[in-house]
Amino acid sequence: MQVAFNRRPFCFCKKSMVMILTLDNRLLAVASFVPLGARVADIGTDHAYLAIYLYGERGAKKVIATDKNEGPLAAARHTIKEAGLSEKIDARLGDGLIPIEAGEVDIVCISGMGGELIAAILERSPDVCVGLSRLVLQPMSDASYLRRWLYDSGYHIVDESLAEADGRIYEIAVAEHGIEPMPENALLELGPVLCKKRPQFFSRHADEILARKKRILFEMEKSERARESHKYKKIQKEIGEIMSCLNAKL
Repeated sequence: MQVAFNRRPFCFCKKSMVMILTLDNRLLAVASFVPLGARVADIGTDHAYLAIYLYGERGAKKVIATDKNEGPLAAARHTIKEAGLSEKIDARLGDGLIPIEAGEVDIVCISGMGGELIAAILERSPDVCVGLSRLVLQPMSDASYLRRWLYDSGYHIVDESLAEADGRIYEIAVAEHGIEPMPENALLELGPVLCKKRPQFFSRHADEILARKKRILFEMEKSERARESHKYKKIQKEIGEIMSCLNAKL
């Protein structure tokens, strides 16, 4: 059986069958931050594409794929079986990190969820998190909330990247244990490493953040009461801070 991801094919032999799986740029970016040969858990695995890629392409020594819903987990198990990896990838039912035992893995990948939900998942399983060497996180929303939570919870961000898939820009953050000063608000919005590195798609990423805040102000400006509110002044300040941060880095 041949299993291929984008332009990175790799093979598993099983009755001369061919199985083509495609990992989009978002999940490829997540996978790129998983060290070779790691013990890794893919939380909210869905169809287990990332889990299979981590085993086949990143040489993961151990892969645990979890999902809290029976349907997606059944789909994951089917994909894993078709790839001939049922003995290599352990698919478990459960919410967040609850199916993971302390010390089983070194790396946890959580992608495709909101930032607040990711933070809640991590907060619920301190016994698992304390033994991890790295978190690879891809929030679908509330990335600034997640960054703040990480710094408040004894982590710091060591790397970040942006990926484009289906016309949307996604943020990927890598966090490790260690107390460091909380970044300023604008950096929590933009991404402290992203702002420093200015990777591909950064300008678009920053423009989208500013555009969202400006749309909120535009709607609030229709009401005199809203214009005088604390929220209005707060968003104005945030826009100013982001603009200053962007200009200071030029």
